[in-house]
Amino acid sequence: MGWTMTLKDDFGVIACTRQAGNFLIFFLALSSFS
Repeated sequence: MGWTMTLKDDFGVIACTRQAGNFLIFFLALSSFS
């Protein structure tokens, strides 16, 4: 039970980090084009 919860939390953190990274790349591209 605890192991699966930790695994799910890790995947959630990875998803949040990827989403933040994609937003950062999008923001950098936007600022370089303008």
